[in-house]
Amino acid sequence: MLKLKHNSRLITLGVLALVLALSLSTSQPVRADITNGGFESGDTSGWTVSTDTYTEVTVSSSEVHTGSYSARLSVSKRCNDARIERTLPSNATSLSFWSKSTNAVSSSSFYAVITDLSDDETYLVVSETTEEWGWTKTTYDLSEMAGHELKIRFTLGTWGLCAEVVDAEIFLDDISVNVVAAPEVSVEGNSTEIADGDSSPSTGDHTDFGSADMDSGTVVRTFTIRNTGSANLTLSGTPMIAVGGDNAADFTVTANATSPVAATTGSTTF
Repeated sequence: MLKLKHNSRLITLGVLALVLALSLSTSQPVRADITNGGFESGDTSGWTVSTDTYTEVTVSSSEVHTGSYSARLSVSKRCNDARIERTLPSNATSLSFWSKSTNAVSSSSFYAVITDLSDDETYLVVSETTEEWGWTKTTYDLSEMAGHELKIRFTLGTWGLCAEVVDAEIFLDDISVNVVAAPEVSVEGNSTEIADGDSSPSTGDHTDFGSADMDSGTVVRTFTIRNTGSANLTLSGTPMIAVGGDNAADFTVTANATSPVAATTGSTTF
């Protein structure tokens, strides 16, 4: 809590400047499952599927790496493609997935391509002729594209005599990314978020303390620090909450915040 004090009889307060002494050190990259990356919902929800008359993208329970389901891309006539794609978290540092081919089909290939949507650059992750292979893990470094909006697309394609019947299929499972865990801090007053760098006092977010007669009491405001990031937030400074700006001596922190503030839904007040 912040308490107003002053030696004069009546004071009207202006801007309140709060400086949080934060430690924003990040942890090592950690594995993060993307939504339905293992197709355990029993369908392809969360993914964009592209098929035609001679192609399918379905889920399979007969060929799985872990869990109960995988995705199956299949082509039954040449000159057709089956595709499945989705966006990736912007803080992803690497992508990994498992694939399996159950039969060898000439003139067919399996592709995995990353598209950087910020500049439409594409990056080939894997390109394999669909010979038969068991469950194989592929990992691709995304660190140079950190902070960008990315899309991963998996394609099973065929070519050759277009009327020819084929039996090409690929299974995908356990698609995940590594992300760098980091805290994300916000400060609220009166249940209203205070914008970073905001220097305009407002009664709506309690940064405008109004006027106070020092003979009749004090003005007390409670502020909340929230952490919506993926790593704990450490308030490491001394003091933990520093008050600055004009007439900073008119304010006193009477109840300090606690640290660390847990990731995702953690909060503390002062």
